[in-house]
Amino acid sequence: MFSSAFLMSDKDKNGLQRAIGASYSILGALGLFGAGGYWLDKYKGNDNFWVVIGLLLGVVVGLYELSKYILKK
Repeated sequence: MFSSAFLMSDKDKNGLQRAIGASYSILGALGLFGAGGYWLDKYKGNDNFWVVIGLLLGVVVGLYELSKYILKK
């Protein structure tokens, strides 16, 4: 009954795969740099300075990776 709703063309599958890959790149960059900032804050004894710096760096790297996915032909 619902099998026809789940059928996607190859073009749609490719677009979905690219969107999932881009989202994982952003989440991975945020997680990695955020965790690194958290660890550095605990190591140095700071409040949340390096977490904020790490998350901002994660956003920059994530958006760069997203732009690579978008501009890829």
